[in-house]
Amino acid sequence: MKPNLSNTEQVIYTNQEKAGNLLYERIAVEGILWTLLTACMQSGKTGAAIHLCEKLYPDGFKFLFFGPSDNALKNQTLDRLRKHPKVSMNLLGSKVWHAADIYSRGVAYDELCRHIGDAKKLGLKVLVIFDEAHIGIGAKSQEDMQKIPEFLRDVCESLPGSEDADKNIHMLLVSATPFTYDVFQNEWGKFSEVYLESGTNYVGLKELMLDARLLPHIKRDIPQHIKGKERKKYKTEQNRIFVKRLAELIKTYASKGYFVTRCTVSSEEGLFREACREAGVKLEVFESRSRNILEFEKTLWEPPSEPTVLLVKRSYKQGKTLCLDHIAAWYENDTRSGRHDADMAQSVGRVLGYHKDRAHEFPIFCDVESIENMAEYYEACARGDFDLKRR
Repeated sequence: MKPNLSNTEQVIYTNQEKAGNLLYERIAVEGILWTLLTACMQSGKTGAAIHLCEKLYPDGFKFLFFGPSDNALKNQTLDRLRKHPKVSMNLLGSKVWHAADIYSRGVAYDELCRHIGDAKKLGLKVLVIFDEAHIGIGAKSQEDMQKIPEFLRDVCESLPGSEDADKNIHMLLVSATPFTYDVFQNEWGKFSEVYLESGTNYVGLKELMLDARLLPHIKRDIPQHIKGKERKKYKTEQNRIFVKRLAELIKTYASKGYFVTRCTVSSEEGLFREACREAGVKLEVFESRSRNILEFEKTLWEPPSEPTVLLVKRSYKQGKTLCLDHIAAWYENDTRSGRHDADMAQSVGRVLGYHKDRAHEFPIFCDVESIENMAEYYEACARGDFDLKRR
């Protein structure tokens, strides 16, 4: 049988072209080594990066794509790049790399270093695209870096802000989460930020606020002055109240569709199980460690056969827009491990995307103040004010 060699390129939309063109001007025309692409969640960052790479193709660039330690997301990105031959045929290592390759310092790390070393020996121009660039990037000082900044400094020789950077290595940092790469840099090199405007039919944080769909979740902060046995007693009582209130929410919404929620640590799972038992509702748990995280996306495509709570442990990082048609409520738990604001934004971001025509109305229970701050940040970026995150 003759193989099907067709590989239709995915459409690049107007807003992605605009952002990609701006990045091209900064990189290829102005010669800026370090750029940051900022955007709202689910607004098309990967498409903008692909358009930039296609613009850089005639200039002889090679491309190094890497992102967070998530195999499903890595494979998804590679599938998208393969639809664009100008990009896929010029990938270093013919693959998408991820942060775990750098963290492990194993065989994959050695292979990655070899590819970069070969490109440098040949004097090739390389664009490093670092997706979800806020993860693992901070450091206490220039001498005490995490492994990714170390890799950028020692292997790529292109740490943002360094005076002796390799002029053939350009870098595009991509993130929807506010972060400042200069947190450990006293001296900045020339650096540029570009904001990807949302396209038509997009539902973002602003739209959720205008439609009054953001509702406060159940806070469980313990005052710092409460110590010892009293603190333990306070926490136990808080957890009891949390379970009771959560069970009431589940009873209210689960009969209308999926009740989707998330927790960041395993110890929290027991509270959700207790709430589901009290509400008399089925619980399904999804976690990358259990290798069933992909089932979360698949489950959402089918309406529930009975009242069901879908619990995502830690996070759901895949960039595809989820099917939201069968969701009755989305509940965001406080982060107990990691960056609270970043996790809150990333997870609420799963309900954003190009689906205004679907007219979803389900409520999102979350840290409303945190999400409002994120919306303010995006508004500032849209105006070209990229300093709000440094105030």
